[in-house]
This record gives sequence, structure tokens and C-alpha cells, in this order.
Amino acid sequence: MTEHLTDIELRQFLLGDIDEGKRERIEKLFISDSESKQRILIAEEDLIEDYLDGSLSPTQKEQFLAQYGYTPQHLRRLQITRLIKQHAMTAARAKVVDVPAPQRSSFVFRLWPPNMRLMIPALAVLMIAVIVGVIWLSRFNRGKFEEVNQRASIERELAEINSTTNPPAPPSQVFSLVLPPVSVRGVGPNNEVTRNPATSVLELHLLWPQKQEFSSYRITLNRVADTEQLTINGLHVQDEKSGRAVIVKIPTHLLRRGSYQVSLSGVGDDGTIGPSEEYTFANPSKSY
Repeated sequence: MTEHLTDIELRQFLLGDIDEGKRERIEKLFISDSESKQRILIAEEDLIEDYLDGSLSPTQKEQFLAQYGYTPQHLRRLQITRLIKQHAMTAARAKVVDVPAPQRSSFVFRLWPPNMRLMIPALAVLMIAVIVGVIWLSRFNRGKFEEVNQRASIERELAEINSTTNPPAPPSQVFSLVLPPVSVRGVGPNNEVTRNPATSVLELHLLWPQKQEFSSYRITLNRVADTEQLTINGLHVQDEKSGRAVIVKIPTHLLRRGSYQVSLSGVGDDGTIGPSEEYTFANPSKSY
């Protein structure tokens, strides 16, 4: 039976105004229950609408900006939503504009059929809608281009830090975390990133229990309740004291507060993706 989540709980979760126990419970539901995931996504859209309408309280607005207002992806999403609302309001106002009727003495007007004269307001609204659509599409495409560039820049940074030719960071700046594969159970105290102002790199040791060997491995990383994923390719398995593991390094400035999912897959010589293992870890702090 699906656990019931109240609208208040969902909004508190999205604003980060919730205790760790409830946050982990909702994150587990987001991963494991499709109905709860859909409700959370709908609640997020409602929250964005309330922010754009100015109906959030000062405290809620501050919490909203802390969660959504500091990454290029979320800023772009807010800008696109705001543009859609503005253009919808412009089109709605255009429908009630009283278009002045042309002078009946006009030679052109007399040549127009009577039913054509009635279409002038509709044509004016259509022209406005076309112009607004062109402007919105141009801005949307520019925003998507910027978002793609931002994503590519992040993935280049991840590829560089995980390259075998990249010099390792000083041990004092690295926090290592050994993660066994887990079923969907949330996160516990043994897979949390410890807050440390000097830490600049999170080093995950992902234990690989499968006997099948692959030429390389790749991971996808995403924060729970966030649809954006980052991919790191060209990783390799190593023998360690705790077992065979794939090591991946993540700059801590890319991490936000919350729980993360990691999917590790083997990649064959022909590029085919083999079976995968799932891992989770938690970053309890907003930044370092």
C-alpha cells in the first residue's frame, strides 16, 4: 500500500524545511513508488508557480531560492516558466483589446467582404501570438544551448579529475567512502559525506560483486528527486582490501544537500552496456 504524503509534507520537503528522517522517507518513496514520484513532481511545479506569482511568504521565498535559485539549470527553468506565464498573460490581454474599426470610407475596407472585417481582431491576436512564440522559442533555444554547454563543462571536469593522467589531490583534501551495492532502502550513517571545509574531492569506492569482467565501466549520478543525471565513462575496476571496486572522484562543489543515487554499469568492447549495480550516499551539508 502506498504511503500517504500530505501536501504540507511535500512542500516542506521541496523547500528543505524538513527533518532528516522525513526527508529520507520521502526520497525513498520518490525512488520506489511511481505514484509518490508523480505527486512530488506536481508539487514542485505548483511551488514554482507560487513563487512566480509572489504568493510565497518571505521565509518560503528564501527557502525556495536556497533550493532552486543558485544553479544554472534551475535558474533557466524559472526563466522559461516566467516567460510562458508572461506570454500567456500578454495573449489573454490582446484578446480583449478593442481594435479600432477602419473607416468605412476606406476604399480597401469597402473591397473586403463583410465576414473578413470581423476577422481583424482574431488576425491581430494571431499575429501577436506568432511574434510571442518566435521570441519565446529563440530564448528557449538559447537557454537550452547554455544548459547543454554547462552540462558538458561539468562532465569534462568529471572526466578530467577521473583521468589516470590527472595528478591526485592531496589526501587532506579527499574524503573516501566505500559503498557496497544496496537495494532501495534509503541512506544510513555509514554512507554519509562528512562535512569538512578542507575537502575538495569525494572519492567513492563502489564495490563490484559481479564476476563478469568488462573493458571499462561507467556511472550515472543524480540527486534523488532531481531528473538531471551526470555520466562518467572510462572507469576501471581495482583490487582493494575491501574487495574489487570501481573508484570515482567527484568535486565537492558539484554536490548539493540531499541523497544521491549512483548506477554503475560494465561496458563491453563493442560498447554494449552490461548489468548494473545501484548505490546511494548522502550529502548532509549544502556546501563545504
